[in-house]
Amino acid sequence: MNSIANLFFASKPTSFLTDEQVEITLKPITLFFQNNILSTWPTSYSLCLITFLSSIFFHTFLYYIFSPMITKLLFSNKFYENLKRDIQIEWNSRIVSNIHAMLYITFSVISIFFENAFPTNSIDEKTNFSRIAVVYAAGYFFYDLILVFKHPKLGGIPMLLHHGFVLFGILNMWICDQYWVVLCYYSLLELSTPFVNLRWFLWTCHLKDSIYYTLNGFLMWLVFGLCRMPFVVFGPYLIYINHSRLSYYFGFILYINIVNITLLNVYWYTLMTKKIVEALGAMMFGSEKNLDSKDKAKGKVEKMD
Repeated sequence: MNSIANLFFASKPTSFLTDEQVEITLKPITLFFQNNILSTWPTSYSLCLITFLSSIFFHTFLYYIFSPMITKLLFSNKFYENLKRDIQIEWNSRIVSNIHAMLYITFSVISIFFENAFPTNSIDEKTNFSRIAVVYAAGYFFYDLILVFKHPKLGGIPMLLHHGFVLFGILNMWICDQYWVVLCYYSLLELSTPFVNLRWFLWTCHLKDSIYYTLNGFLMWLVFGLCRMPFVVFGPYLIYINHSRLSYYFGFILYINIVNITLLNVYWYTLMTKKIVEALGAMMFGSEKNLDSKDKAKGKVEKMD
C-alpha cells in the first residue's frame, strides 16, 4: 500500500487545515473549556464539538426546510402536499441521506488524498479533515437517531441499535483522538446510498415498471458489491494486523462496530442478490412462457384455418 501511496505523492502535500490554523481559529472556544470544564481540553476536542453541533443543525435544516423546498421546486406544491404524511417524512429523510453521503465522501477524500492519509495497513493516521469527516457523519447519525426514534417506521429498533453503536464508537475515537482515518476509508460505503434512495423515489413515483427502475436496481447491486463487500474482509483484517497496538477496550469497540457494519452489509447484499436472481429468472422463464403461449395461439389459428 505504501508503494501505491508514493505514486500519488512525490512529496508530502500541504494540509488543508494545519494544526496551527485550527488552533488559532478555535482558541477562544478551547480557552473557554480549559477554564470552565477541563484544564487539559485539547484543540482537537473543540474542532470535533463545533463540527458535531454544526452537523446536527445542518441536517435538521435540510430535513425541515431544504427537502420540502427543493421537492416543490423540482416537482410542484401539489405533488408534495398530496404525499401521505409518512411518505413525506421518508422522502425528506432520504434527500438528507443523499446529501450526507456525498459530503461525507468528499470530506474523506480530502483527508485521504490531500492530507497525506492515503490508505496503509496502519490505523494510526489522523488529520484535521479526517476528524471533520467522521464527526460530521456522527452529527448525521445523531440527527437520524432522533428522527427514527420519533418516526419508528424509518428503521425501528435495528436502525436505532446501528446508529447507537456507531455513535458510541465515534465518541470513543473522539476521546482518545485516534483511528479517524479508518472511518474515512469506510466512507466509500456511502457511494451506494444514492442508488438505494433513488430506488425508493422511483417506487414512490410509480415508476417501478420503467427502465430507470431496472437500470438503477442493477447499478445499486453492482456499486453496493464493489464498494461495500470488500470491507467485509478489509475491516477485520485491518484490526487484526494492528491488534497488538490496540488496548483491549478500543480493540473491542472497533471490532463491535466493524461486525455491526459487516453483518448489515452482508444481509442487505444477500437480499439484493436474491432479488437480482429472481428478476433474471422471471425475465428468462417469462419470455419462454410468452413464446409458448404465442405458439399455442398460433396453432389454434392454424387449426381454425
